[in-house]
Amino acid sequence: MGDIEKIAHLARQHAAAGEWDALAVELLKLAVANRGIWNGPWARVLDELRALPPESRTALADALVAQYHSAAAGPVARGNVLTLIGVIGRGLPGDRLPEERREKLDELGRRPSFLYLERHEVLAEAELAAGRALAPAVVAVFRRAALDYRDDALRALVEKLTDPVLNVGEEWAEQALRDAEDAPEWQALLRHVTTATAAKPTRTWEQQARALIEPLGADRVRATVVPWLALVGRRTFELERREFEPDINNAYDPCNANALRGLTWVLALLPSHQDTARALGTLVETSLKKVAGLGPRNPKVANAGVNALSRIDGEAALAELARLATRVTYKGTLKLLDAALETRAQALGLSREEIEELAVPAYGLTEVGRAERQLGEVTVVSEIRGTKVVLGWRTSAGKGVKSVPAAVRRDHAEELKELKTAVKDIDKMLSAQSDRLDRQFVANRSWSYAGWRERYLDHPLVGTLARRLLWTVDGTTVGFADGELRTLTDDPVCEGAEVRLWHPVGHEPAEIVAWRDWLERHAITQPFKQAHREVYLLTDAERATGSYSNRFAAHILRQHQFNSLAAIRGWRNKLRLMVDDSAPPATRELPHWGLRAEYWVQGEGDSYGDDTTDSGSYLRLTTDQVRFYPIDAPENSASCYGGDYRMWLPHGAEPVESLPIADIPPLVLSEVLRDVDLFVGVASIGNDPTWQDGGPEGRFQEYWTSYGFGELNQSAETRRVLLERLVPRLAIADRCTIEGRFLHVKGERHTYKIHLGSGNILMTPNDQYLCIVPTSNPAAPQTGYLPFEGDRMLAVILSKAMLLADDTSITDPTILSQL
Repeated sequence: MGDIEKIAHLARQHAAAGEWDALAVELLKLAVANRGIWNGPWARVLDELRALPPESRTALADALVAQYHSAAAGPVARGNVLTLIGVIGRGLPGDRLPEERREKLDELGRRPSFLYLERHEVLAEAELAAGRALAPAVVAVFRRAALDYRDDALRALVEKLTDPVLNVGEEWAEQALRDAEDAPEWQALLRHVTTATAAKPTRTWEQQARALIEPLGADRVRATVVPWLALVGRRTFELERREFEPDINNAYDPCNANALRGLTWVLALLPSHQDTARALGTLVETSLKKVAGLGPRNPKVANAGVNALSRIDGEAALAELARLATRVTYKGTLKLLDAALETRAQALGLSREEIEELAVPAYGLTEVGRAERQLGEVTVVSEIRGTKVVLGWRTSAGKGVKSVPAAVRRDHAEELKELKTAVKDIDKMLSAQSDRLDRQFVANRSWSYAGWRERYLDHPLVGTLARRLLWTVDGTTVGFADGELRTLTDDPVCEGAEVRLWHPVGHEPAEIVAWRDWLERHAITQPFKQAHREVYLLTDAERATGSYSNRFAAHILRQHQFNSLAAIRGWRNKLRLMVDDSAPPATRELPHWGLRAEYWVQGEGDSYGDDTTDSGSYLRLTTDQVRFYPIDAPENSASCYGGDYRMWLPHGAEPVESLPIADIPPLVLSEVLRDVDLFVGVASIGNDPTWQDGGPEGRFQEYWTSYGFGELNQSAETRRVLLERLVPRLAIADRCTIEGRFLHVKGERHTYKIHLGSGNILMTPNDQYLCIVPTSNPAAPQTGYLPFEGDRMLAVILSKAMLLADDTSITDPTILSQL
């Protein structure tokens, strides 16, 4: 006879004899032995207890109360007493242990959910039966728990918990609840948006939403809802998190997520407005931010935001779709963005590229990179400098002032708010358009001269980028300076037929150097590397291997950093997990060339926990070959642990060999290898100054040393050439020399050698290693003119050089202890 059968038998005996104290003790013993009171084996016992006459249940309930207050009762036993009283006490007169029950329930308020065998729903039912509402934070826990457990009783309880409409704990939800307080129309709309459980709204759902919007007014709904979305992602209090759980406090409350999705559907029903488009675009990005142990916060909400933008007419919504398409890397959402832009393009009879070009607003700029606006007697000038907008203020007397004048703050607060919002929009769009232009090198695009001038050179926003790049007009290379397109000899070019984006591949080194000089002479800082762009020509080793490149094999990369970089550069990649599974290589499709590039990688290590995250994804990857295939070739795949790649063939298909690397167009080969060089140059463990011990068990010591102080890759060679021109202009020029792979810096304490690839440092006289960890966003060093933006390692090297040249002024104890 099992424990449950024994206690059922004892229960009958004790009940028949009226031995309620003894029965209470036996029930609590059984609860401890079975780790709680839960359905299944307990069901028969609980049924028999409920079937006892009211006077018997009253006596047993009182005996349980006595056990609660006994000196021997611990927290587990007291919790089980509360549960048992909740089960047998229904319908009995009196309310036993109400304060203790509320205290037990309130303990839930900071938990994401609860273990079902704790049976908190019994306590909640008892509290409701006593006529008391549960605390809002406790209601939220029960709602989340109902998503975790398929239990009819729990779900029935949650259906009774109708207030508050949204779960507390998130700023946006609590603000929405405050705005809807004592407002039945808003309460009804909030209840409706919580029913948005599908991917898209039904016609019936939309009809009901329109009926709820009408009494509030479309403008009022937009003005109220948009500020809510600006608060998404923030919490009002932290939930308890166990060590092995995802970072739940940066995730969305799963119950509120449906309401967010419903709010995007509501905004899509309103008349087009730039505030709506802006809010939806921000929501998409916020919803795709990565959470440790979870991944993107909530792709379903992000997808709802994209779907809403795709249904809104007007320039603002189209601009957000185009901007997001350059920013989003999550595959499902990016697919929706692509489909939305393709649909818009087809409707207008344009190509996808053309719709992206036309989608860029002017944001109030009246000329390229500049606008003036009058606010009372004050003139404000918005001017794009590099990738940021700078606001300048001028009084009626023409005097410039550094800060916003008091009269503007007082009399033009709304216009000032709009102006600052436009500045943020321009900054985000500039970054997105810079990335889009950088990807045009492999797009094989050409433009008519007139169309190019309208969409690029003379566009108020894009023109600030296009005028800092080199182009070819009917095959002649030109740059923009002194108000005109000009050749290398500064001759103006005023007309043409076909325009292309210039790339250094195919141009003689002397011509490339001459254009670098031209840019420097005209003080033009390019938005990304173009004239200084690395060129990766076919090597003898690649001619020998024939079908692949080993140029970037045998590196150790941080997997998650590599994965993020790959996505940003347009590669598809799957995180490798330490499981018995396979994955394709990192892949970039090049549709304009009919090609697919592959970078073969595998998980590194075999110790779960040391070589993986808690969720099992590898911390590091080992790299292998780069190969090219026809774009429609079957996919390769290999074990996440490592091993040979195999081509998975559809039924009846023949295997496809990788293409001879010598047959790949030079521009395509160069751009793909440049991407791979970027992955290695940024994600390699050799760049980490704290890894001088070789990492786990020192097994990466040889690789770290060879990478951190070894031969320079192509991007580092470009950096070296640039530093040879920059160093003589520095204030510390007399203390710096470039020799081979290093920038040598003469300090008072030592002479230092900074590696031009990794930024790692050696000190004289015995090449002792010096560890200086750069900040995540180091301040730009005062170097004067730089020919391009975006080389973070260059900034790190220069900042370290300036620090070490004045090494007697160093105060950081972690650095001083090494000197």
